[in-house]
Amino acid sequence: MLANDVDASALVLVNPVPPAGFGEPAASETRAIVPWGSARSWRGTVRALPDADETAHLYAFRRWRDESGAVLREAYAGVAVARPACRVLVVASGRDDDVPFAASAALAHAWQATLLELPGASHVGPLFGRNAHSVAVQTANWLAVELCDWLQASIETE
Repeated sequence: MLANDVDASALVLVNPVPPAGFGEPAASETRAIVPWGSARSWRGTVRALPDADETAHLYAFRRWRDESGAVLREAYAGVAVARPACRVLVVASGRDDDVPFAASAALAHAWQATLLELPGASHVGPLFGRNAHSVAVQTANWLAVELCDWLQASIETE
């Protein structure tokens, strides 16, 4: 939502909750407080991060926090977001139970963004999964190419 306000050169979205008009996440929330932290369990953490190792499981387990159901309901309902003027990379996980891959792919297509498909990744797999390093390298490479292209175009227009 802020990319245009801050004149961003590039934007990387990782399994983004889709803006209004691009579908909905897989579920909607009715509780006032979602007890991710207060009701956390080791088995639930492992289930939520099937593509992560034990170190990542421990890191996540210690950091779960409760979430506002109202915030999640608003996100699930879809917030209107203008297409950013900058270059966009959408990282989309194929095993995401929260944000359907199809919604991320539709967003990338509509915004003429680059889509990085991760078929075996969970919702937070791009950040905590066994392949997170590879995703970071791919993202850094995309940024390097896109920002070089942007810089070249800026120089040519001056």
